[in-house]
Amino acid sequence: MENTGKQFVAEFIGTLLLVYIGAGSAMYFGLNGLVGVSLAFGFIVAAVVYTLGNISGAHINPAVTIALWAYGLIKMKQVILYIIAQVAGAIAAALLMKFTLVNGSGLGVTAIAEGVSPITGMIVEIIATFILVLTVFGCAVGKGKSNFAGLIIGLVVAAVIFTTGGITNTSINPARSIGPALIAGDFTNLWVYIVGPIIGGLLAAGVFKYLDSGNSE
Repeated sequence: MENTGKQFVAEFIGTLLLVYIGAGSAMYFGLNGLVGVSLAFGFIVAAVVYTLGNISGAHINPAVTIALWAYGLIKMKQVILYIIAQVAGAIAAALLMKFTLVNGSGLGVTAIAEGVSPITGMIVEIIATFILVLTVFGCAVGKGKSNFAGLIIGLVVAAVIFTTGGITNTSINPARSIGPALIAGDFTNLWVYIVGPIIGGLLAAGVFKYLDSGNSE
């Protein structure tokens, strides 16, 4: 029970930091500062992985948690616990952003670019999340574990945001989108940022399971 409580707190704090720093940077810079936003997300993800990874695994993302469940690494009870913590952390972060980042705008709500259809946006989120979660499996699961996992994952987060940020604002994380959307009261195309990342994560789990099957030393 004690470990479960610690894991909940770690996922809550980790997701809070991710959204506050990452989405908070988007409040100020948006697409005009995509490099800065990409780096902000990448740096905070790396920091959280190294800081909290030994406690909860530092999923800080329902898409990652669900993918690890689909792979058979965690149980449904843990999935529910983690997702509650992640969404709660994202909501808390959005509240903090609202009352502290007073000169920003939009609370970092994810939005599809003008002229881009929701279906296209969902496909982009599937691809971007697939890349992220495949990376997580490759460098943080089983025989592929690396001491540089935090750095690698952070760099991939920055890369996919830099590449796809101009299309969907790059969520790759349902909690990251849900928190700001709830506090801002803006649910436009929110489903894209829930369905897309979950599908992308599940695809990554399936592909990695196939690629890693029979891969013995």
